[in-house]
Amino acid sequence: MKKIYTVILSLLGLSTVSQAQWVISTTGATTDTITFDASFTGVNNGAFTGSGLDASPASGLLNSNAWMVTGLSDGNTSIGGSFTSGDYARGTSSGGASSGGLYSFEVASGDVAFGVQPGGSDFTPGTMTLAVVNGTGSAVDSVALYYDLFINNDADRGNTFNPSYAINSGSSTALSTLNDTSIEATQGSVAWIAYPKSIVFPETLNANDTLYITWSSDDQLGGGSRDEFALDNIAVSFLTTVTIPTPPVTPTYDIATITTQDANGEPDSSGVYCWTKGVVLGVDLDGNAGYSFTLWDNDGINIYSSSDVDAYVVTEGDSIMVRGSVNESNGLTRFTPDSIVLVNQNNTIPTPTLSTTLDETTESELVRFENFFVADYVSGNYILVNGTDTVTMRVDYDTDVDDNVTFNMGDTICYIIGIGAQYDQSSPYFDGYQFFPQRASDVDNSCGSIPPAPVPFYPIAAINNVDANGEADSLGVYCWTQGVVVGIDFDGNAGYSFTIYDEEGINVFEYNDVSNYVVTEGDSIMVRGEIDFFNGLTEIVPDSIHVISQGNPIPSVQTVMSGSEQTESTLIRVVNVYAPYPNQWGNSNSSFNVMLYTCNGDSIEMRIDSDTDVADFIASAPTGYFTVTGIGGQYDNSSPYFDNYQIFPTSYTDIDTTTDYSTPTLYVNEVMADNDAVIMDDFNEYDDWVELYNPGTTDVALAGLFLTDDSSDPRQYMIPVTNTEVVPAGSFALIWCDSDEDQGDLHTNFSLSASGEYIGIVSYDGCNIVDSIDFPAMDTDISYGRRQDGDTAWVYFSTSTPDASNNNGVVLSVINNGKVGENALQVYPNPATDIVYFNKTVDVQVYNVTGQLVTENKAVNTLDVSDYETGIYIIRTTDGEIVRMVKQ
Repeated sequence: MKKIYTVILSLLGLSTVSQAQWVISTTGATTDTITFDASFTGVNNGAFTGSGLDASPASGLLNSNAWMVTGLSDGNTSIGGSFTSGDYARGTSSGGASSGGLYSFEVASGDVAFGVQPGGSDFTPGTMTLAVVNGTGSAVDSVALYYDLFINNDADRGNTFNPSYAINSGSSTALSTLNDTSIEATQGSVAWIAYPKSIVFPETLNANDTLYITWSSDDQLGGGSRDEFALDNIAVSFLTTVTIPTPPVTPTYDIATITTQDANGEPDSSGVYCWTKGVVLGVDLDGNAGYSFTLWDNDGINIYSSSDVDAYVVTEGDSIMVRGSVNESNGLTRFTPDSIVLVNQNNTIPTPTLSTTLDETTESELVRFENFFVADYVSGNYILVNGTDTVTMRVDYDTDVDDNVTFNMGDTICYIIGIGAQYDQSSPYFDGYQFFPQRASDVDNSCGSIPPAPVPFYPIAAINNVDANGEADSLGVYCWTQGVVVGIDFDGNAGYSFTIYDEEGINVFEYNDVSNYVVTEGDSIMVRGEIDFFNGLTEIVPDSIHVISQGNPIPSVQTVMSGSEQTESTLIRVVNVYAPYPNQWGNSNSSFNVMLYTCNGDSIEMRIDSDTDVADFIASAPTGYFTVTGIGGQYDNSSPYFDNYQIFPTSYTDIDTTTDYSTPTLYVNEVMADNDAVIMDDFNEYDDWVELYNPGTTDVALAGLFLTDDSSDPRQYMIPVTNTEVVPAGSFALIWCDSDEDQGDLHTNFSLSASGEYIGIVSYDGCNIVDSIDFPAMDTDISYGRRQDGDTAWVYFSTSTPDASNNNGVVLSVINNGKVGENALQVYPNPATDIVYFNKTVDVQVYNVTGQLVTENKAVNTLDVSDYETGIYIIRTTDGEIVRMVKQ
């Protein structure tokens, strides 16, 4: 492209004294910007209407002494020529044009730009060139260039749009940091997207030299139709006071590029040295030498310096370029400049965004709050609430707000406008959000003092849900909630860190005491405050606590194998754990963490808080297996927050090294997977059931045992630890497998399959199998059980014995599993598809489930069942042996 561009300049006859009509006569910042919405001397006459180019342009035309275009099928333009038809004059469009050529594109309502629609023979490749004359009367040593590139990605091809420049008829130099390529995949509809571009580059232009700025384009990606491009808001400044480093040129980045943050809320471009640009918002909040003001260009950033730079005076509406380094202070991303260049003045500032909360997205952004009232004044900050949300407003003495506006407690503010900020003194930086009104006219508190809106009440279960990142989705909500205090206050100083529970739990956290409340387990309390979030743990930060009653029962402990979102702020127990790293155990002088492992390899971190008596009574880590009870917590310092779950014992008695959680002796004694009329449960329903048998001499507690019909999920259903039922010695218990655990503790969350499946009892630790069986298919009201209670032989019972001894059941058939006589009839494979085999030669009759004879064979040891319909068959020998066979 460099060689082609040089040839074009030669063909156009350009010399060191250009015929271009845009003459810049002063050095430094210029207020001139080509907008194409109005006349610009020497560049365009009136708003550009896409009518072409001419040396004496009529209204709506570009000046051909300033612009030249190559690569159109109707030919290249030339300096001073007239080109007002065909490809040169495609007219106006809002986007989505089909014919190649030059257009006046309306890129936003009322905003037109100079654009091109590339086609198969138009602008592939092609160039658009703007000529600018140094009319300052002296040499300049650098150039500042600013423009907006608009792209309408409405087609399935990506094209380049790359700038370069040349002096007079010299060779071109690429400005590759400003290169752009449209996205290959179409967005499917007209949607102009602006890409602001800016750069300051070193280049010597002598008096009367002409600067040629060229944008080159060509096909790059994909196939089919091509996207549309447009130029707008072009500004050029000739500079003599800015010292630019020798190449490589300091890069230029949009504000949005340098304000992204890492998982700790810190700028991930911290330390980057670059140029950026934008429009000044508000006032300088540093009334002395130095700056603290906001620069905005679709995103905002705080400009901070302890001394003035280039004698710049902060003026709202200035468009400036700044060079310096990215850093942060107390969570606020800042830019410290060493050079400031004024591009132009009196630019329009953005419309404030109507907000109700402050967060990372409002930093250095213009925000507006409506109908908030003044609730408190703390450490120079006004606390504003609206009944649901709470925000912090800081009034800086360098504004005129404090001199002209009085804020009284209870005042309702009709509206207030300010710039978002942050002052968070500890990492991760996701707290301490503020906003700063910039002038007295930003405030309207004429609404006066009116009663504040009532604060809503939400149950804990409504406010401790989390989003896809594990963060509280009610973050910032201001409300009342209620629960019973569980455990102790883990903040032994002024302030709180304790748990309240009502079906679900939440942590109550505050640096200072509130309402003189003293944390007491069993208190039922009302708490008013704002929902917060710390390292994965949802919290409420209270400003009011009211005791309703005392001495309430605390919730039942839940047995778990590991931590999860469901264990946060919940009373939990983990059984049969061990601590493989005893050196993690500390002393009572400070808090410490001990990693625990369960029998199946799950892990959970135990937090021994110095405000408990655990380390006072237990000097070293327990050896062997033990059980721990405590309150679930979390300490995950990176998003998404789904790791590092913890358990907080509240007393040394919560660590139990004596209770026996060994595996009990119980049998799966009888199973019915299709109960239609045999026995009803306590809700008068005929449900699947499993009978357990205790062959021992002591009762076996059911609480904490698990049942499952999935061998890969041993903890599928746990009988709650609050259950008081037992399997008496030498007796039985029924478990209803009805997928209806709401009907009681002995109703599981799964049902049984009449076609056969697995059923198992799992011990209290969730790992060791107490007993299990893979039962075969069974008919309606037929049970499958041990021939004698606890026996190894299994049979079908036509008269089952739920919750009673199997010894009295009526046997339908013996299940030949190799344990009932060496010569008992065996059929295999079973279930079968084609041929079944007998373990001996027999005379057999085969019946279907309706009792009809299917076939009769004598002296056979195989049977062809390939033509049998799918179902259950009874094979009977002349010796009276019966075997059930399933045809698949």
